[in-house]
Amino acid sequence: MEELLLAYDWLRLMDAVHEQLGIAKTKLSEAGKFKKEQGWLSEAQGLLEKDQEGRQALLEQALSLPELASVRREHAADLVAPWADALEHLHAGIVFHAGLRSPLLEALFPHKKFDVLRRADLDGAAAYGEDFLRRLKGAYVDRLLAHEDFAFAKVSVAEVEARYAALSPDAAPALSPELEESTRQSLLKGATQAELLLKQARLLAEAALCPAPGIFAELSLRNRPKPRAGTKAKKDEPSEVPAKVEVQAAPEPTPEAPAKKPKKPKKAKDKPEAAAPL
Repeated sequence: MEELLLAYDWLRLMDAVHEQLGIAKTKLSEAGKFKKEQGWLSEAQGLLEKDQEGRQALLEQALSLPELASVRREHAADLVAPWADALEHLHAGIVFHAGLRSPLLEALFPHKKFDVLRRADLDGAAAYGEDFLRRLKGAYVDRLLAHEDFAFAKVSVAEVEARYAALSPDAAPALSPELEESTRQSLLKGATQAELLLKQARLLAEAALCPAPGIFAELSLRNRPKPRAGTKAKKDEPSEVPAKVEVQAAPEPTPEAPAKKPKKPKKAKDKPEAAAPL
């Protein structure tokens, strides 16, 4: 599973680095006329643009793999803010066409906290969404939306429903066993190619940005994906073997140790004998 997660992240990293290279081109053009270096940056971007559409299709298909359940949840969490935007758009449309005292507005939005919703996690968004859908499917709202005066809201309502459906981590369509296996193999093969292309693009970018010190370091182009929290925790988890060694490395002191210290009274006893008169 970790191997497939890493492969997915390698392919995603190509888009992130491609965007950073675009920023580098802008900064380099502001620093001076470096036409040759600008060409190197364009070449680096071109490396990452190879079969970009096919890569995006593979990433989308890979979300259906059972091993990428955590990625599906991450992807769904990224869609919370666009869904909140759609809700706010519906609210604004009702205010514009029907006013602040519209019965439809009161029925659908007794509480409007769009900024809070944008920052909510997936569970919080789902709780709000279920409550909103319950009001939307109510008989009263259904009668209002059927009225001619509220025909303007139908398109926005459909968008809200579609965006909310996409929030579900199980929204990705299931794949056949054969397609699952071919997707896994394509993902692993694509990750190997991505690693090579990213290395080449990074070297080109470093060479191109030499005349403008500081830009390359500022961009912090990654040479590999960031480790996922679960994987990192597993690596940092102490094993049983070091724990046993640690206990043995710190033995308790034996009671014989203090007995080896020299006794002070001996010297005190010898002094009077040496000073005795003949």
